[in-house]
Amino acid sequence: MRPARPGPSGLALRPDPPEADSRVDYLLRLLPLEPVLAEDLAEILAGAPESGRRMTVLGCPVGSQEWQPVLRQSVRYEELAFALQQVDRGGLIERSSLDRFVDWVDRIAEQVSAGCNSPDPDEAHGVAAAFDAFCAEVDVLIGINVVAPDVPVPGTKVRALVEAAGFRLQPSGQYMLQDDDGMTLLTLADIEGSPFVAERIRTAAMSGVTLLLDIPRTRKPTRVFNQMIQIARQIAQGIAGRMVDDQRQNLTDAGIRVISGRIAALENRLNAQQMAPGSALARRVFE
Repeated sequence: MRPARPGPSGLALRPDPPEADSRVDYLLRLLPLEPVLAEDLAEILAGAPESGRRMTVLGCPVGSQEWQPVLRQSVRYEELAFALQQVDRGGLIERSSLDRFVDWVDRIAEQVSAGCNSPDPDEAHGVAAAFDAFCAEVDVLIGINVVAPDVPVPGTKVRALVEAAGFRLQPSGQYMLQDDDGMTLLTLADIEGSPFVAERIRTAAMSGVTLLLDIPRTRKPTRVFNQMIQIARQIAQGIAGRMVDDQRQNLTDAGIRVISGRIAALENRLNAQQMAPGSALARRVFE
């Protein structure tokens, strides 16, 4: 968390919201001359420009040091913070979208008679561009396929093996394996790309499944990869099938070690950037 900074009126601003990250978010701070009612902000906030990116508006109530989402209720805010996420899985935000956001917040500052504390847009966009390039390098999804023998296997048999491993069917038609906190560890899909539907599982035969590990969104991905391989082997044994890579070549122990080493290297790179795999920041950036 950055220390408090001098505000436009000479008062000390509170520390920035802890969830904001200057590599990812463009953060504007407003210090009104008088506290602002949440109700008075409602109509103003409704006019937010469309950027296709996550925007967060936070406020510090009178007498509080805690940032909270601005709500439509009888709360008076001494400070306001507007954050626009510049980096996500879709890439870097367009500069024109950032400029529209800055202009909009500047107009709000005039409406509520507030001083505005903001970073230089050129510098902030440049920092975000560098971080986006790093994110593109570590945005890796690992897939392991388990293929059936020459004759497809009943969907009910696959379902039994998958659910025995702890996967649960989701409305999206994918199976997910989650940890005790409800965080996704692995997903599992039909190797042909068809969604899992209860009626289809009961009647169809399947040629295989694909297990997927989303490295930046998964806690301890190296450890989870080991779990993934164990599950894949169990499924392969259960259907008398085999584990293969994306080219349908048999996955050897040597190949598994190579993949594991690559995952460990990516995990280390993410940790070195203070964006641990599976952390709130990583899940937000790689959403």
